[in-house]
Amino acid sequence: MRWTTRRRLLTGLLLAPAVLGAGSPARAQFSVSPVILPLEPVGAPLAASVTVRNEGEAPLQFRFYAGDFDQAEAGSHTYAAAGTLPHSCAGRLSVVPDGATLAPGERQDLVVTMAPGPGTCWSGVFVETRAWGAEGVSVGQRVMVKAYGIAPGASIAGTIAAVAARAAADSVDVDVEFANEGARPLRPEGRVELRALSGEVLAAYPVEAFSALPGRRRRFAVRLPAALPPGRYLAVPILEIGAADLVGGQAPFRIAADAGADAGAADTGPAGGS
Repeated sequence: MRWTTRRRLLTGLLLAPAVLGAGSPARAQFSVSPVILPLEPVGAPLAASVTVRNEGEAPLQFRFYAGDFDQAEAGSHTYAAAGTLPHSCAGRLSVVPDGATLAPGERQDLVVTMAPGPGTCWSGVFVETRAWGAEGVSVGQRVMVKAYGIAPGASIAGTIAAVAARAAADSVDVDVEFANEGARPLRPEGRVELRALSGEVLAAYPVEAFSALPGRRRRFAVRLPAALPPGRYLAVPILEIGAADLVGGQAPFRIAADAGADAGAADTGPAGGS
């Protein structure tokens, strides 16, 4: 079943912690903010600022540089030299300065510049500490800022391509596959509702923002604590993607009368969104 609904206030009881992490400022011995740069240059290069701060108690030496990254359906990242991967922003992306030494509490503002291009690209701005050991210089810690070069007028489109749900004695496992069908990087967020077949919302669980690259798919799984009586139900993910419409889908599941012995025989079904 494929469907959309106009943007609306989603109602229901929020019972669970966040499912997926969001792109909040990274913190270790140092902090970096922001960690996502969606840049949409029109006719001329567009610059943005990234702030690096030494949060430790000793001086830190930093290296700043651009490189490539990609993301798997399950969310893990791979990294490569600039210009290596498809959709790289190499030739469009620059970072100034290329290094700094910061005393405790000191900060450095980086200037990240993106030039216009015919399509959407993505690369990383890497903030890397340097350390000295017996074998010479080595990398300490590294944080990547995602830098997107977005073509003007790039479309926003996405769908929940598949949903499957399976009940256990006191929880429901829901697998969701989201497809970014547009030309912009997206950060979908929303909720998974558990509903009766009548449509009544019995519980709702938040899904925090996650990244989805243009033309790619992202998969995530959530385990929802739910003590439901025997019967048939629906798991309904609903995501906000930055468009006028929400996207959603549904999958049926069953809780058997003898939940301990038969709950694993739950239904699964296809679902989608626009």
